[in-house]
Amino acid sequence: MEEGCEEFALCSRQPLARIDVGFEDLCYTARSWRNSDGTNVLKSVSGQFQSGKLTAILGPSGAGKSTLMDILSGFRRSSGGVSGRLLSNGRPRVPRIFRKLSCHVPQEDLLQSRMTAEESLLVSARLKMPPALARSEEHRAMVVTSVLKTLGLLKCKDTMVEELSGGQRKRLSIALELVSNPSVFFLDEPTTGLDSVAMRDCVSLLKLLAQQGRTVVATLHQPPASILLGKVDHLYVLVRGQCVYQGCPHGLAPFLAYALHPQPPCPISHNPADFVIEMTQGPHEANVILLTMEILNGKRTCSMVEPLLDDDGGGNPDGIEPASSTATLAIDPVKYHCIENDRPEVAEGSIDMDMVVQGPSEWNQFQILFGRMVLQMRRNKVALYLQLLHYTLTGLIMSLIYGKHLNDAGQMFLNLKFCLGITVFFTYTQIMVPVLVFPSEVSLLRREHFNGWYHLRPYYAALTISRLPLQCMLGFLFLVLCYFITDQPLELPRFTYYCILGLGTSVAAEGVGLAIGSLFSVLNGAAMGPLCMATLLCFAIHGIDYARQVGLPMKLLIHTSFMRPSFIGLIKALYGSGRGKLQCPPGRRQFCIYKDPAILIRYLDLEENGQFSGSIWSPILLLIFLGVLCRLIAFLALKWRLSVNKPNIRLVYLLKKFFSR
Repeated sequence: MEEGCEEFALCSRQPLARIDVGFEDLCYTARSWRNSDGTNVLKSVSGQFQSGKLTAILGPSGAGKSTLMDILSGFRRSSGGVSGRLLSNGRPRVPRIFRKLSCHVPQEDLLQSRMTAEESLLVSARLKMPPALARSEEHRAMVVTSVLKTLGLLKCKDTMVEELSGGQRKRLSIALELVSNPSVFFLDEPTTGLDSVAMRDCVSLLKLLAQQGRTVVATLHQPPASILLGKVDHLYVLVRGQCVYQGCPHGLAPFLAYALHPQPPCPISHNPADFVIEMTQGPHEANVILLTMEILNGKRTCSMVEPLLDDDGGGNPDGIEPASSTATLAIDPVKYHCIENDRPEVAEGSIDMDMVVQGPSEWNQFQILFGRMVLQMRRNKVALYLQLLHYTLTGLIMSLIYGKHLNDAGQMFLNLKFCLGITVFFTYTQIMVPVLVFPSEVSLLRREHFNGWYHLRPYYAALTISRLPLQCMLGFLFLVLCYFITDQPLELPRFTYYCILGLGTSVAAEGVGLAIGSLFSVLNGAAMGPLCMATLLCFAIHGIDYARQVGLPMKLLIHTSFMRPSFIGLIKALYGSGRGKLQCPPGRRQFCIYKDPAILIRYLDLEENGQFSGSIWSPILLLIFLGVLCRLIAFLALKWRLSVNKPNIRLVYLLKKFFSR
């Protein structure tokens, strides 16, 4: 790590702006479907985190550390129960610019597992570095190499991300944001799951980033005293949503001794981070009020100062508690300084907007994301082989089950089951796969989208188009097996019509699966997926043999299911358009009433004057319309998912609020 630090000193880049992150009277109320009034998570806290310093937010579980981090970074929107003032360099924040100058690293290591460390950084550099900062591809590669050396990842640059250790993955998460040289780092529990050596290296790296002029804010859960007193520059302690301490780490023990007097002070051998939590929990909960009042809920800050030689004994009016023989504790009001040099962020005219706001065009973002998605699909060999086995094996099984009967006029209802089976196969496959897989991708998408990697439109376009070739090839394989093994007529128009309907069903069903995967977790999506499929299937088969007797309201409702035009269209493809007579085995002549497919069409009530009602292309057009509509719903669901933290709770809360009116 020391070698990386030396390399960083040689090739370091100063941030575009030095930003002090401040907040005043910040409150947050969390609402749920059980408690519409909400729970006060943050209670009018204030504070300031200065640039050039490593700030640690401490507190017990449930104190509001991650919530405060999310609000300060903008990850949690101000419209969701947040009130108070957010400041940058003592002035009201400009959210659009602040988002470009800051980044948020969540607690989970959300990474592209089937890419190497160097490939991940190159993609990040191509997406995040504005053209004004990235002079060429060689310059981007140089920046990536520099960051790899800085974070000690150069030796594992060709290693797949899924094979990296916990400490290496954590450093890679930081490196992905460092390539764009942000001014503010927000890190949620960056040391979670790391051993003592990896934890020390991680905090040393954060300290190094702060020394370059950045504002580094990290939530830590009871760090060792060596890290707290040796690496952290500024400490902010939260308990029950209130600030009980703010200031330098060395002043924590003296402040507790002063504010809680005559209670016993922190023992010399005790970690101050553990002691402050112990003194605010259980039987000592009343101390929270004392500490909050003394620190004015974050409007004061503590520092250790050397005593003046000519002191007249007046002392600090707020009180001074001896911390050592050479330093004393000073408690002063927080001052929100305005940085007039170093290109402050607060005024839009003070920063070259071309270097901050402008990034790659949406077309370039689409190309980069498309290449990344295709590369990962190619490397996921196990998933490719499983999908190939799934489509091939299911196609063979369906063909063997129905193959002997699809030309038998006495088994016509088996032919209808065959058409319905194809529709159900594509629907189930393409809905359940995104429901089970896409929620994990949404978490990664939220991290990258929030940190300004790309817009949602190019991502969604790349997601759709990158999956389409494989989806069509596997679907075509399944349809070919089912068509030719079951001895269907060798007519190109009929076969083309049949394939279009099958592939259209697959594309539409995937849109429904993406919408469910965007809104729900894997557990809840596993329940919503079958529920949607059962509803769509009921609409698809309702009124098949009495279609003209169905009322207009129900007719409009059943045509909202994309399975309906798929099922009807497959019947038209296989038995319409003037198909010849079916076979009638000698022993079953008395049951061959459906030898002419037109009789079946007439029985299903799908014809007028001996022909199918409507154009032969009407099921395809309706399927295309419903497929586009499903994709649009998935896009809107994904867009809404990016705007809230917990969509399940938020969705249920909104529904409850609507029906309670």
